[in-house]
Amino acid sequence: MQGREMSAAETPTVGPRYGTFAGVYRPVFLTILGAMLYLREGWLVGNAGLLGALLVIGVAYTITGTTALSLASIATNVRVRPGGAFAIIATALGLEAGGAIGIPLFLAQSLSASMYLYAFAEAWQVWFPSHSAMLVAGVAFCGVALLSAVSANLALKAQGWMLLVVGGSKVHLISTQTMHGIDIVIQLAGMNVKLMSIFIGL
Repeated sequence: MQGREMSAAETPTVGPRYGTFAGVYRPVFLTILGAMLYLREGWLVGNAGLLGALLVIGVAYTITGTTALSLASIATNVRVRPGGAFAIIATALGLEAGGAIGIPLFLAQSLSASMYLYAFAEAWQVWFPSHSAMLVAGVAFCGVALLSAVSANLALKAQGWMLLVVGGSKVHLISTQTMHGIDIVIQLAGMNVKLMSIFIGL
């Protein structure tokens, strides 16, 4: 009985758990529904055309879909340890493959922050066109870095507020387009009534 008991020193320490929504879904939602949707999708359609944009999106979905299926297959066959994608790849393919894939993945995610910072600066210049984009991006970078350094929990709470703002913008966008569509239907109905009155009068 005593052999089964673990002392406090032997008890494994468990790090903070953020949950599936706060740790996975919410950052992904903000990534896709933020800069990628509002700024880069229109830029892609304008430069590559509708068919080219659909092709790019289809290729991206194919890559992410196969990656998700691969991760799901690995996660169901091995025990997933802390460490994210690097831990999963290292467990399945070895430390060499994990390092070869994990280091470029880390660099790509780190450098992608510059895209979101300049996307924020581009949106900021819509309201304040006289402000320098580099200065706005620098101030935003310092603010985000300070927020993350103070507390990861605080950064996740800030993501919650940002998700509310992005969700509100989506609701406003859909409602505005819906009302615009209703106005068009009403105008078409009015034109049909006028045409019918003309024909009846004839």
